[in-house]
Amino acid sequence: MPVTSISLTVVILSLLGIPLTIGFISKVYLLKAVFSHGNWPILFIIVLTSFLALGYAWQMIENIWMKQSDDNTTLTIKDDPKIYIPLVVLAVFNIIFGIYAYPIVNSAFNASAAIFWKAL
Repeated sequence: MPVTSISLTVVILSLLGIPLTIGFISKVYLLKAVFSHGNWPILFIIVLTSFLALGYAWQMIENIWMKQSDDNTTLTIKDDPKIYIPLVVLAVFNIIFGIYAYPIVNSAFNASAAIFWKAL
């Protein structure tokens, strides 16, 4: 279960927009667009949803890492190690693209320019 716990924690931190995750990059570009166009109701929505996400995400992180079991029973589950591959890949790419986001951001800008500028 530690692999699942660590992967879920990385994804939750990305959802919250913590730096060094890809979620931080997306929030930065959202806020950049809001400030450049002055669309202040969208800023309110971004801040509100971030705090709502923090509320339920903190409960999950607290249950995973800080809460001790009430009983002395332990549950042993024999899982196939291949089941962890998607979780680890998601967590690792989340951090890699959070640190080095240029390829994704550049590709997204090129794609949006190709779609929207040719349509006009």
